[in-house]
Amino acid sequence: MLRTPINKRLICSAFFPFSSSSEHDSEKKYSLQIIRNTVQKYRCYFYDEDGNRTKELQSVFNTTTAGVATGFILGALSTVTHTIETFKKENQATLFKDKFEPKKLLQQKISMNMLKGGIPFGAKLGMFCFLFSSMSTFLYVYKGKFDIMNHTISGAITGFIYKVNMGLKGVIAGSVLGTILGTISGFMSVIILYISGCEMEDMYTAGNRFMVARRQ
Repeated sequence: MLRTPINKRLICSAFFPFSSSSEHDSEKKYSLQIIRNTVQKYRCYFYDEDGNRTKELQSVFNTTTAGVATGFILGALSTVTHTIETFKKENQATLFKDKFEPKKLLQQKISMNMLKGGIPFGAKLGMFCFLFSSMSTFLYVYKGKFDIMNHTISGAITGFIYKVNMGLKGVIAGSVLGTILGTISGFMSVIILYISGCEMEDMYTAGNRFMVARRQ
């Protein structure tokens, strides 16, 4: 009794191999619809209804910019003392034309070394701030509320990505350190919000208003 329908199905599939294309197309359309719905759902993370950057995305830009600027300043200042000492050692027996020449050369060396030290450290700290702030902000948008775990998870992922080029030990160390720093950051944020009596939404709004006022 079962042989006939099975054989018919095999024969149909042999002579009409595209008979199931409609099912495949429907599955493909369903998958695309899920992707569209997901993108549309989290589009509010990037842009509002008017097509402008959201306050959450603006906070990521602000944090990244602050990280780059802070890293550049720290990296640049760390080279000044070493540059001055090295210049003095290398030019103890050097005869200059006048007293202004060594000052000019020292100033040039300091400027070059500040750029060499500031740019890489600024880029590293900026990337770290970007990864951490973007993930913690996205988790805030996803959950719809602020939570210490947002910072903990973001710190762990950031540490993992930041040390991924150092092998398994580096990844583990980076993840553990990132988790600790993220948790500390989360607790500090909770304390600041509690003392100020504000919500995280208010902080995002204040940062966005500041940037809008600057652009105007």
